[in-house]
Amino acid sequence: MICKRCNFQNEENAKFCKNCGIKLHMTSMSSWNNLPKRSSNVATWVMSALFVLAMIAFIFTWTQYEEMDAAHNRDYLSLQQKFDDLRERFPLIITRIELANTTDSRDIIDNFGNRLYRSRLKFLSPKIYFKNYLKESKTFDFEIRYIDKWGKMEYNHTTGEIPKSKDYISTTDENKLLTGWGNKSGGSWKSGRWTIEIWHDGVCLGSEKFTIY
Repeated sequence: MICKRCNFQNEENAKFCKNCGIKLHMTSMSSWNNLPKRSSNVATWVMSALFVLAMIAFIFTWTQYEEMDAAHNRDYLSLQQKFDDLRERFPLIITRIELANTTDSRDIIDNFGNRLYRSRLKFLSPKIYFKNYLKESKTFDFEIRYIDKWGKMEYNHTTGEIPKSKDYISTTDENKLLTGWGNKSGGSWKSGRWTIEIWHDGVCLGSEKFTIY
């Protein structure tokens, strides 16, 4: 064994240098082989630790997912309930209203889209187009409000009632011609700008502006 201090060649198993007396360190393979064996399970412990961490991460992620899924379901049910409430309150949402001059039996005199002239106008009949959210077919008691440009609403001067229309609407209907308002002789309507509103159960389902010439 060579001394690292003085480079003296000592015997293989010498503990001290014969030349300078320093303690020699075991550097040969035989010296190392004579050391007691140490069990090394570092890799096993590392793999075990990684596995435990992975399991903790999985459980945490799964718990978070379950909580998010439960929250999503609660939100969905809440939105569904709100939608059902709105559908109950607004079974029909009117998207367009067209008007025609008709007889009292709803026969067309001046068709939808034509100009409405006061001199020819007998019964003003609205046709409503709507989005249908009905769960089942039913009869509607529509309240039809005709409002002139000064904000005055038409009504029956004898009974004090405003125009109404009782109509059966199925779940597949997309439009409906309502009962007209006027008289058989005509001439009861005033010229000018008007607004028509369709009401049901205290809710306005739609409105439209129109002109009588």
